Amino acid sequence: MRLSCAFYEAGDSCKPFITPMKRKKSPPPFLRGRKISNQAFTRHDAVGLAEDSLVLNVVYPDIEKFEPILISLEWMKDKTTSHNDKKLGNDPSCS
Repeated sequence: MRLSCAFYEAGDSCKPFITPMKRKKSPPPFLRGRKISNQAFTRHDAVGLAEDSLVLNVVYPDIEKFEPILISLEWMKDKTTSHNDKKLGNDPSCS
């Protein structure tokens, strides 16, 4: 018994058509051991505001209230390779 054509790509009768699952894109609670949330900002706010500040050239003052945003911004600007990148062969210094 054949499955209906809705489960298969056109012309391919032996492989089911499966779409890949989307990755969960939630920011981690800590970046490099430093917490990126406080009473004023959640971790989602901190990462979102850091992305916006890169695009819009917004400068946040270096005070405790804005620390989660500054940590996220520093993490986004950092271009060094991690230990995991080196293990996967993504180290640009080796090429």
